[in-house]
Amino acid sequence: MRALLATLSGLLAVLLAGAALCGAWANQRVFDRDGFVSLAAPLGGDAEFRTALASAVTEEVSGSADLPAGLQQLVLPIVERTAGAVTELDGFPQALNEALANSHTLTLSGKTGSEAGITLDIAPIVDLAVTRVAEALGTNLPVPERVLVPVGSAQTASQLAFWQDLAAQWWLAALLAGGALALMLLAARRRTTALAWAGVGAAALGGLLWLAAVQVPPFAEGAGRSELAAAFVGRLAAMAVADFRPWAAVFAGVGLVVAVAGFTLRALLGGDRRQKATG
Repeated sequence: MRALLATLSGLLAVLLAGAALCGAWANQRVFDRDGFVSLAAPLGGDAEFRTALASAVTEEVSGSADLPAGLQQLVLPIVERTAGAVTELDGFPQALNEALANSHTLTLSGKTGSEAGITLDIAPIVDLAVTRVAEALGTNLPVPERVLVPVGSAQTASQLAFWQDLAAQWWLAALLAGGALALMLLAARRRTTALAWAGVGAAALGGLLWLAAVQVPPFAEGAGRSELAAAFVGRLAAMAVADFRPWAAVFAGVGLVVAVAGFTLRALLGGDRRQKATG
């Protein structure tokens, strides 16, 4: 009975520790606004995303330019050329970060998530382009308050809110993992061996998480309702995998260290003293 309790407690400790790892990463890098902006900021250097973004901004600015009909044919090429170069402007990185922060707030604030779903607000980038176009034309152009690009459905946004609440409880999973580990050590007849196998389990789980993360980008393919949305989701998923994998590797590494320490202690001590006494 004690051996079974130790085994189940050790398995539970490993699974809870893995859940705490995933929750801590998601809470810090996805659901925290500053963490999300830091995670997604490298999108500004991705060629595919920049091309899709420039196309969307050009379409928005061209459609919003209130020009006389006789001038549209003459001015439109200037508008398209200027707006299309928005990703090359000095203020683009700052505008992108602002757009990411606004999008994060809109999606996770709960104010518009139930209606609009997951959205990407590119208004700060459009504002940058409009300002440059207005300077080139020597006129004033309206600046939109919001330019929303649908990325996910309202149902997906609702699911995201659920995972946000769950990820915020990562510390509870960590505490429970510690309690389960303590129970395993109390119940085990050979504590060094039990600790070693718990480390093996943690190392294996870390490796599985590292390998499973690669499935995120294929899963994200086809998401989004436009070229920009698809590029945003696809590239962001790849960046999230690259960001999460070091966490999983560290988790696996810690498990490996614990396993080596447990087996080493068992070899040095010649087994659990209590086991010796009963043997």
